[in-house]
Order: sequence, then C-alpha cells, then structure tokens
Amino acid sequence: TAVVFSALVSFYLANFEKGRNSFLLKPSGFSDIFSFLTYRKNFELIKEQILRDSLTNLYNRTFLFEQLGRNISQAERSAHSVSLVTLNIDHFRNINNSYGHLEGDRVLKYLAQVLSHSVRNYEFACRVSGEEFSIILPDCDINSALSLGQRIVQTIDAKFDKNTPPLAERFTVTMGIAEFPTDGESAAELVKVANRRLAFGKQNGRDRIIFED
Repeated sequence: TAVVFSALVSFYLANFEKGRNSFLLKPSGFSDIFSFLTYRKNFELIKEQILRDSLTNLYNRTFLFEQLGRNISQAERSAHSVSLVTLNIDHFRNINNSYGHLEGDRVLKYLAQVLSHSVRNYEFACRVSGEEFSIILPDCDINSALSLGQRIVQTIDAKFDKNTPPLAERFTVTMGIAEFPTDGESAAELVKVANRRLAFGKQNGRDRIIFED
C-alpha cells in the first residue's frame, strides 16, 4: 500500500510540475488523484467506525460474522483450527437495576478493556449485543481457547480493585467455546455451538467455561 501510494504521488507531482495538472480520474468523478486518495482514506475510516461498537470500541456483530468467515476460509486452505469464545456477564440485569445503566456501561467498558488486553494483534474481541461478547481466535485449538478463557476470568478478578473509580460490585462471566472444524464448518455454525454451550453454562450455575457438549 505504501509503495502504491508513493508511486501515485510521484506520478501526480511529475505531471503537475510539467503543467499537466489537468489529470483527471473521469470515470470515478474525482478531480485529481489527491481527491481519490482522500476519499479512499475517509471511506476506510467510515468503514472502521461502522464495524466498531460505539460504547466499548470493540468490533461489533457485523464484523464478527465477516471476520470469522474469512478466518474459516483461510483455515480450510491451511488445515488449521479457528476457535470462537462467546461470553456473557452473569446477572448483568441486576447491576443495571441496582446501580443504574451508567454503572452498567462502566462494567461493559471494563470487560472490554480486559478482553482487548488479553488478545493478540491477529485475534479479535467483539461486543455482540448487550452484555454478550465474542473473541475470534485464528490458528487456535479449543484447548488453547480454554486457557485464554481461564486467563480472562483471572484478569477480571485481579484487576478489579485497580479500576478507577471502583466498580460497584464484582461480577463473573460465563463462556461457551467452539472450534472449527470439529464443532462446525461455517461462522453461523460456530456461533450457534458457542451460544448453546454458553446457555448451558448459564443454566447450570454460571461462572464457568463450557467447551464441550
């Protein structure tokens, strides 16, 4: 991308200095190459904003399905695994009812921060809806995903007292984990399995990680 950008700028400047600054991208309707580059940059920024959750700045549900699909396609070609972790804050409604939605938002932001710091640069933390989050883990089997889930649980508790100002009360999370290709061969199938295991964990005591049926 940087090489292409430099070449385009050099081409534009060379023509401009020769007095041929009437160079137009007529098919696209842009007045010059800089207008095109500015448009492209703005387009990418807008696209990034569309794929982000406004409260937590994590990726959103739309991104989850798009990126998970891409990672599955790559895994099919390379015969690698992809894991999906879905997690939900336990008794989140009670937090909202007891302390108000502003405190609930602080809990969501705190969890989002923990997730962001727990993933590597090629892994993706998403806020799916409400108090539900997901993490896409390319090239990761279910045992490694389970280890990450356990570290997240420990981090939520370990960093709780360091949050400023302090959160109103401690909270736990329940997780469901699914792995490609063992548990499904599409994004929709992995999400369905992870959600089913999450629901099972919620129905059987919460504060647990379910990675098998």
